[in-house]
Amino acid sequence: MVTHNKKKWLCGIVALIAASVPMYVHAARNITLPHEERFETSAWTSDLRWAGQGGTATWDQAGGWRNSGAVKITPPRLNEGYAGLGQFQGFGDQTHFNVRFLAWFGSSYADKAQGVKHIIVHRGSALRPMEIEDGNVMNGERQKFWRPCLGTTCALHNPGNRYDQPFYVSRTSRVNEWVSFEFETDLVAGRVNLYIHTQDGRVSGLYSSFDMSQEETPPHTNNPVTQLQGIGFYWGTPSEHAPVSTRDENTYMKIDEVRIDNRYIGPPAGFLGDPQPSVPAISR
Repeated sequence: MVTHNKKKWLCGIVALIAASVPMYVHAARNITLPHEERFETSAWTSDLRWAGQGGTATWDQAGGWRNSGAVKITPPRLNEGYAGLGQFQGFGDQTHFNVRFLAWFGSSYADKAQGVKHIIVHRGSALRPMEIEDGNVMNGERQKFWRPCLGTTCALHNPGNRYDQPFYVSRTSRVNEWVSFEFETDLVAGRVNLYIHTQDGRVSGLYSSFDMSQEETPPHTNNPVTQLQGIGFYWGTPSEHAPVSTRDENTYMKIDEVRIDNRYIGPPAGFLGDPQPSVPAISR
């Protein structure tokens, strides 16, 4: 027989264990293409917020590109894990799949946030196209940049020179400004592409391209895209670059103007002050 006091003790132990386990918020949304999210209300938090291990994904009510809403993300603090948006699914099998979003980086993001898989795309059991963050240290300053990948094999901007990365974020470069990223999986062409546009026009168009045949045998269309697992999104070990205790109010990133389609999208209208650019040619 379990006494009243023993029941109370057991309940206390269960509560203690529950409190010590990092809680995940994990949700998903079925969509049709094209699909757009501008975060003008907090409605997205009910079915798209995915966060845990001390990371957060919150609504910044007036912090977006159009001075409306945006998603503000702080990286996990307890262990590697998720913090961002996910999952988008239900759009059927796709052989051409694009995700465009605007990103904003706080001034201590490059120095103090761990590395992240910015985009993860699912293709059943096949290798996943991903946009993965990488970094260099130049003149004592940490620089972060992004690479298109299949699995964890990625393309550099200039494969002959790891340090030739004309777009990067550091404590003095490309912080507190909006940047347009577009990640493209083109299974017919067998390419995973990353497009980057800055509002000043200094970075514009195709940034890097990965040849899928380096990692898998064509036809790549045998394993179509079935899901966008997330944007934000899967972060590495918290103390990868700096102790968690040194993080401050500027160790964050924001996401706005998400669009998902089965063709090239380009930056939002008005982002460049000109009409949206045509898709750049890919040199092979």
